Amino acid sequence: MDYDNTSDTFYLVQVDSETLNAQSLRVSSIQGAVGSETFTPKPGIHTAVAWAQDAGHGDSLPQLGSMTPIDSGDDRIQNCVLRKSSLWCTHTAFSTSTRRSMVQWWQIDPAALQIQQNGRIDDSMGVNLYAYPSIAVNKNGDMLLGYSRFSAGQYVSANYSLRLAGDPPNTLRSDTVFKQGEAPYNRTLGDLFSNRWGDYSATVVDPMDDTGFWSIQEYAASPSVFALGAIDRWGTWWGQIVPLASGAAPCVFSLAQASQSIMSMGGSGSIAVSTAAACPWMAASNVPWIVIQDGTPGTGSGQLHFTVAINDRTTTSRSGTISIAGQSFTVTQAGAPALPDLTITGLTASTLGYIGGQIQVSATVRNIGVRGAQPFRVAFYLSTSATASPVSTAVAFCAFDKGLDASAADICSAVVTIPLTLAPGLIYLSAVADDQNLVGEIDKSNNFRLADGGAITLKFDPARPALTSAGVVNAASLLSGPVSPGLMVMVSGANIGPATLTMGAPDASGKLDTMVSEAQLLFDGVASPLISVSRVETKAIVPYSVAGKKTTQVQVQYVIQRRDAIGRGRRSWYFHGARR
Repeated sequence: MDYDNTSDTFYLVQVDSETLNAQSLRVSSIQGAVGSETFTPKPGIHTAVAWAQDAGHGDSLPQLGSMTPIDSGDDRIQNCVLRKSSLWCTHTAFSTSTRRSMVQWWQIDPAALQIQQNGRIDDSMGVNLYAYPSIAVNKNGDMLLGYSRFSAGQYVSANYSLRLAGDPPNTLRSDTVFKQGEAPYNRTLGDLFSNRWGDYSATVVDPMDDTGFWSIQEYAASPSVFALGAIDRWGTWWGQIVPLASGAAPCVFSLAQASQSIMSMGGSGSIAVSTAAACPWMAASNVPWIVIQDGTPGTGSGQLHFTVAINDRTTTSRSGTISIAGQSFTVTQAGAPALPDLTITGLTASTLGYIGGQIQVSATVRNIGVRGAQPFRVAFYLSTSATASPVSTAVAFCAFDKGLDASAADICSAVVTIPLTLAPGLIYLSAVADDQNLVGEIDKSNNFRLADGGAITLKFDPARPALTSAGVVNAASLLSGPVSPGLMVMVSGANIGPATLTMGAPDASGKLDTMVSEAQLLFDGVASPLISVSRVETKAIVPYSVAGKKTTQVQVQYVIQRRDAIGRGRRSWYFHGARR
């Protein structure tokens, strides 16, 4: 970003190294009008410090609550800004000895190709690691770095460090948390080698005064919870940081109290914040069940109001923290007095099914807890593996609108239609109690059950119409290609008409019937005039309704059993129509 906006020269900054350890930067430039730009590479700038290109052993960033570390990326430059003819840049770097991750920043004179300042956010003891930074510089020369902090003693947090223009060269002020992490993070997304972090980081100057800063950083958010499991997430949090005016006294913040207790049924609370009139502050909760309602951001003394959700998920107490201008306020909530516990104790279904057909299924759900369950549903899922995914779609369900009393049991019976998108082979049926995660329970792991009879064998229905690989062809040339109104076409298949060849007969006006022996051929749902039909072949005239279309869906229907539309069935066909 060019805050100066006084030149047509743009700069590119990169780590300049062909070895495992780096000790130089390269600044290149692009200059000139659009369409006639000139790229000018420049010599590397040798620096006084060296760093490693990466952690050297895959994921290296520790976190609380998980043995799976997080990917730290590499040392490529992540962000640069131009302010008062200086380039300010930042990136993740790594110790040449221990390979611990740190944040490194630079102030560079691009004209003289000299390093003006360089600094690091680093913990030499290796307790806290830092990565994924961004940088901004205001009109006064104050600089802000935003980044994520990682440690075995904390969930990943969103942090910042400030440097005022008058501070000693190459230094930063303290590392500050503005959003605490909430949970462990483990999202390999099928990559067996990396627990990827999101890489997102942005720090900018407030355009209203060119003095304050805004920083948006990542933190480890609470997972999205489903009855079938949970998905870990990273979240983003924004913070406003306003440097104090030159000579102003430092802001001192205090809270009227350090903690508050809330009953298990939930409730609300407030926190009184005391500070000088011009001192800005923000607040953030580290758990999703504590929600800040108003009061943040604030300036000077004020009140912060928050609400606490009902604790119906655990019988033990829980605690969370609200961070306010560097101060911590602890909220403790009592556990639920008793909880239900839903479980599927039986699931019966046929072991043979036809694609597009239906099977009868029955599940027994029981509440083995000591408290009645609120309304929920039992849902049935089909999967090609013996597990169900939180993003699967239920194929049938029973709604228990009145819930289920403690120690009670009930039956959920349903008819499951086997989707036409499935292929012949094995499919697994499962039932899940409270798949929408509406009921707080003692144990969610027993809500899932596979069919007691094992996998279901799927086959094509032998009586169901099906198209062959020949599909739709020109009835004269027997070649496939675009179709147009009035063209005579032939469709080949199985069970698409009567056993014997039957000819279509014109009516009194000379028009051919669109149904012969209970067989039809449809283009986008419009029945076409039929020339002849048989079990394996249908000849018809393309209806005028396809005029002007680029594509059309072709379906065969026999004895009121329609072959699935194109894009759903495995043997349907999709043809481009000729323009008129």
